Amino acid sequence: MTPSRLDFDTILRWCIVVTAGVVAAFILVNSTHSGIAKAPLFVLGALLIVTVVVLRAVLERQVNFPVSTIHLLVALHVPLVLASAYLSFDPVYTPDALAFALACIVFFFAGAGAFPSTLNIRFLFGCLEWITVALCIVGAAQFFFPENLPLVFYLGASHRVPSLLGNSASFSSFLIVVVPVVLARAAEPGISRAQSRFHVAVLAAAVALLVSTQTRSSIAGWFVSVAAFAAMTLRFKKIAKGLAFTLVTVAGILVVLTFVVPRFGARVTQTFNKGPQSTLARRLYFWEAGGKAFVASPLVGHGIGSFERTVFTYRSPDYWEAASEDVVPHAHNEVLEIAVEYGLCGLILSLAVIVLLMKKGISYTRSASGWDRLAAAGLVSSVIGIAVDNLANVTLREPPVALIVWLFLGLLASPALSLRPSRRFAVRLPLPNIAALIPLVVAVLIAMV
Repeated sequence: MTPSRLDFDTILRWCIVVTAGVVAAFILVNSTHSGIAKAPLFVLGALLIVTVVVLRAVLERQVNFPVSTIHLLVALHVPLVLASAYLSFDPVYTPDALAFALACIVFFFAGAGAFPSTLNIRFLFGCLEWITVALCIVGAAQFFFPENLPLVFYLGASHRVPSLLGNSASFSSFLIVVVPVVLARAAEPGISRAQSRFHVAVLAAAVALLVSTQTRSSIAGWFVSVAAFAAMTLRFKKIAKGLAFTLVTVAGILVVLTFVVPRFGARVTQTFNKGPQSTLARRLYFWEAGGKAFVASPLVGHGIGSFERTVFTYRSPDYWEAASEDVVPHAHNEVLEIAVEYGLCGLILSLAVIVLLMKKGISYTRSASGWDRLAAAGLVSSVIGIAVDNLANVTLREPPVALIVWLFLGLLASPALSLRPSRRFAVRLPLPNIAALIPLVVAVLIAMV
């Protein structure tokens, strides 16, 4: 019996959820091994998704391709990254960067195809909320009881909630991505009082821990994302309910500020200092080097994964005066990093996808109602918030944030959030069932490499 499309979509959804949960679990593990594991697990999850899709195509004897401008533009990323890798191949940097980029594209198409209804999106949001609950519990334990845990977590002198090697950016960016999801769940009409209280409690915990990370770009991104969500939904909701969510959020912030406001205030002030400890001063060296690298190769860039080696050539010889890192693997600005690695070709392609998806999502929120509107608003707000964060951060180049963001972009392109039926064309594959073993064997061989 040939498995139905619904069965395969269910398998794909669980592959996505399990990958997201496993990869996200590593952002709070404070060891060098977490950095080694996150990206390979992300890539293996993408490989599993591709295997399931190919297996379905073989068993159903046909493959369906979506027809839209957005899908075409994202598909063009495949030859872009392959050409970029070929033209600038480096055995140290290129393979991992290429695998990561292809995995991101896979998760876009998985989001665009495996969630055909907003009920499926609600399932995904629920899973992400429970993942958030688990991470918040661990984050709170790290913050309040670091001395009593079996693992040694580095909080540093400022007592920031850590993630990888004491770096709070991965955790804070993850929270930016999921806060609009929890907001959408909390605002859903028809839920019980107990469910509403649970969502609000998760929201308050997430915001409290976000502030406790003291990651300034993430907090700025959170403010913008919440403002975007309110602009798209609040006018359609009861004022009292919206006010209640606002008060709970502010209360959570105040609770955390009671513990961290002196340190957080010092960090905000430190941002704009002219002294060597200013993080802005250090980033200016990254951005200056990136700008010079882009001017040197504006059309096609320097190649995928090239920023770390490129910055050595173009950075100022006085970078050490700002106590900057000697090795700079990221530009601390996603737009600049895309420009350096892919040039105008990649930058225009990426911006076109984002603009079209944001336009589509906002247009849908104006026409839809109930949960459909909230789901779309949550996705759009999440992308806006992480975009603001990554004007001074690097987490779109790291799982699990990249995984979730590309998945959300796919959801915005999915039939579930479309005002008109999606067009597809099918290609027949007259293959015997025994051919289904081929993608399984190939997947195992690739995973073993």
